Amino acid sequence: MVLFELKKLDDKNKAFDNATRLDPEYADAWCGKGMALSKQNMLEDSNKAFEEAVKLNPNIVRKYDNEGWNLIIEAMKGAKGDEIHCRYDGSIHYFENAIQIRSVDKDKQRDPDYADAYVGKGWALFKQNNLKDSNMAFEEAKKLERDIARKLYIDGEYLRKNGMPKEECLDIASLYFDIAKHLIQNKKN
Repeated sequence: MVLFELKKLDDKNKAFDNATRLDPEYADAWCGKGMALSKQNMLEDSNKAFEEAVKLNPNIVRKYDNEGWNLIIEAMKGAKGDEIHCRYDGSIHYFENAIQIRSVDKDKQRDPDYADAYVGKGWALFKQNNLKDSNMAFEEAKKLERDIARKLYIDGEYLRKNGMPKEECLDIASLYFDIAKHLIQNKKN
């Protein structure tokens, strides 16, 4: 979202207020407003904005997850120089949105992809050499799903074995294997 590039939180809040006022049915604007309010520690208002976004578009969390993974794959496939950093930053933003939205969901423990958003965030941070925050994200994933490395490995194996024709599926399988390998190596250390 372009509006999230604004530097000042007040400017972000005003921009998202205007966006939701102009188009109250625009779920992405409600998500942006939720993130901006969250960064100002206005958690009750932030949760209300996220709830409104989910009410308008129940699939919005999946959208943010997919955007995050797509940016990671773009960064790995051929982005150059600053583009790589921008792709990883963008993916972190999308995963944080997905995590924030899920945090207001009462049934988040039943959402099998909740841990995956932390994994995606952790991988993007790892690729940016932000090991401390990366490990924290991976630890959150492991709290939500104890055997996340095994799950990712199985997901990757499933995609590979089913020979999905799209190159992206192979990229995702490869990415899952890499992340699973990283998580298993960290477990041993």
